[in-house]
Amino acid sequence: MGFSMQEAVPTSLLIITMNSFMGFAADKHNFLASDWLNISKYLSFTCLGTFMGIYIAKFINSNNLKKSFGYFVWIIGITIFAKECIL
Repeated sequence: MGFSMQEAVPTSLLIITMNSFMGFAADKHNFLASDWLNISKYLSFTCLGTFMGIYIAKFINSNNLKKSFGYFVWIIGITIFAKECIL
C-alpha cells in the first residue's frame, strides 16, 4: 500500500490490537477472569511498550527496521508453531 516502515509497524500493531480486542469481545462469555488487577497491569505494560516502539521506530533506519521486524515476526511464528505443534 506504499507505507514506509515507520508507518507500517504502528499500523500493523494497531490492527493486531484491534483483532485481539475483537476476539476478546466475541468470546467474553467464556472468559473467566478473577484477577482484573493483573490483567490491567499486563495491559498497561503492553500499551507502554507499544508507544515506546512507535517512538523508537522514528529514529531507526527504514531498512534496519524492516529487517528487525521481519526477524521478530519469524521468531514469534516459530514460537507459536513450537507451542502448538511440538510441545
